[in-house]
Amino acid sequence: MPRIRRLAGAVALTVFLAMSASGATARAGEEKPPAAPQAGLAVSYWVDGLSTINKLDSSIVVGRGHFDSMVDLATGKITGDLHLPPSKGQFLAFRFMPVGAVTDFIPAGPSSGTITAGIVDITSEVYLRTRDANQNGVPLDLGAECVTSTPVKMHIRGPLNLLGKSEFDTTYAIPPFVGCGGKENLDRLLTAMISGPDNALHLTLTFRCSGVNCS
Repeated sequence: MPRIRRLAGAVALTVFLAMSASGATARAGEEKPPAAPQAGLAVSYWVDGLSTINKLDSSIVVGRGHFDSMVDLATGKITGDLHLPPSKGQFLAFRFMPVGAVTDFIPAGPSSGTITAGIVDITSEVYLRTRDANQNGVPLDLGAECVTSTPVKMHIRGPLNLLGKSEFDTTYAIPPFVGCGGKENLDRLLTAMISGPDNALHLTLTFRCSGVNCS
């Protein structure tokens, strides 16, 4: 525990010194040396989530994943990679038809945003792929590439506890689905059941590790 506290304290001090007031004013009569390039700080967070699909009036537990980020200490810019495991869900499609499926979250590219005065503002984009579906326990052939036609944009903003736990609530839209169905085209069925706005997302970010040894 003392070692963990020392590491956390060192990281917090680094972030505080780098992101507060951009360095001290040069002493009178002293020539200011050239500014050294600012190094980025690697920080990784555990990610846990719960999403409520508006049309299905049902929730999916987003299993524990992780967000590996790099913070530019000079500008506050954040870039990172979001890794989420597949999530299983059971729903009542159209409020009467029992349906089960697995959802994969496929990153569309790096996440990006900023942290300013402790407030993080970041956007991640992922494709949703639905597979291993069943209706009343009977397999439903969706094919191998039943995905959203465009990425889902997940935008979070709020206070970030760099070395602790932070919680965020947001909403997002699910685009239409394409590529669904083996023997018949099920794009319209999946789109009618799932796609649309005002889907709720609750995310918890918990400090995982930082520095070059973070893996």
